[in-house]
Amino acid sequence: MEDFQNNYHGKIMLSQATDVERVAFYKKTYTHVAGGVLAFIVFEYFLLQSASIVEFARSMFQGYRMLILLGLFMLVTNYAESTVIKAANRNVQYMGYALYIFAEAFIFVPLIYIAVSITESFEVLNQDEYDKLIGDDVKFCVRVVTAFGSDIQDEDGKPLPCTAKTKEALFKSAAYVRMGFINAYHEAATGIVAKNLKGQPGTGQSGRKTRKKR
Repeated sequence: MEDFQNNYHGKIMLSQATDVERVAFYKKTYTHVAGGVLAFIVFEYFLLQSASIVEFARSMFQGYRMLILLGLFMLVTNYAESTVIKAANRNVQYMGYALYIFAEAFIFVPLIYIAVSITESFEVLNQDEYDKLIGDDVKFCVRVVTAFGSDIQDEDGKPLPCTAKTKEALFKSAAYVRMGFINAYHEAATGIVAKNLKGQPGTGQSGRKTRKKR
């Protein structure tokens, strides 16, 4: 049993490696992590360039189709992970790694699309009100969004009026819409886009987050 713990499939466990071997292992690990992040950015960029892919990804985040998408995502990522672990050929391992990254990039398409293509105004909540509302995505979005930009339109291509009714209908329409707005709110409230934020987090003042439509 001890031999098995120290040796797995003929390879030395990291706990049994020398300092030099550990340093080499850590360098290779973080190099591959950095490469994975770069590959994710590249995949995401090209996916967002295709209007048909964006629309398809957005449609898959609605109703029961979201469950299908999540099921397929789990199937693909589990297959990719299994391939990387079991394959002896390094090229096959890299293919599995790339497949995993591509699946991650695809599922992020609707969220990033909303984050980079919409214009909206928020009211930054104080901490007590934030804590009460954050558990209900729809109520939270209805409360914090105070105005839509002209790039948020209805079925006829007209700017969507920012009323309680239209906000509730919009945020109930799809989970990815709520997630996109919530992420945008947090980005603005934490000062990532401070140059476009007039209010200060936690004060209850209004903040506007503006992005150009791409």
